Amino acid sequence: MLGFAQTSHGRKWTYAPDNLDELRRASNARGAAHVSAGPQLEGEPVEPLSPEEELALLRKFATHDLPLICAAERVRASARARERIRALACVFLVRVYAARSMMEVCGGGVLDPRVVLCTCVLVAAKVEEAKEVDAAALEAASQVSRALILAVEPDVLAALDHDLCAHSPIGALDGLLHALAEDGGGVQYVKAEPGAPP
Repeated sequence: MLGFAQTSHGRKWTYAPDNLDELRRASNARGAAHVSAGPQLEGEPVEPLSPEEELALLRKFATHDLPLICAAERVRASARARERIRALACVFLVRVYAARSMMEVCGGGVLDPRVVLCTCVLVAAKVEEAKEVDAAALEAASQVSRALILAVEPDVLAALDHDLCAHSPIGALDGLLHALAEDGGGVQYVKAEPGAPP
């Protein structure tokens, strides 16, 4: 298995907090320009989101909505696969919104975080080869139409530069827990039951 430095994730995702902030501000400025040039709501101009508001929304979707979608009953992957999908979808979500703004246009509409989130879960499930997770299951779990999820998929892949490789610590942590449990290091390894929330 490759170490973090050898993965494309390690080579491309080496942003310092300032660089990441600079990328987010640039994408926010593009999105704000789109909103300013766009239609008005009831004759009033629509106020664009600030970079801080976009980041707060991204955190909400990554920490609240993503776990709910991945733990939904219709997403019938094993507990381990759900965790891997959830971690990878979170990486994809952050990468997409580092490159694009929530206010930018793609696929005929704005990059709605709910749709992008479901699309990131779908792409992560494909990468993890979890055949149980498809657009129909995500539609049932999130109330986002499968047609919309599939329509946004090319735009999400373009925002990711078609780079679907990410370094995840889950496999290493799982191995460490097994090793500690076998060595009698005081750690008890408990397998999650099928259907139990992650």
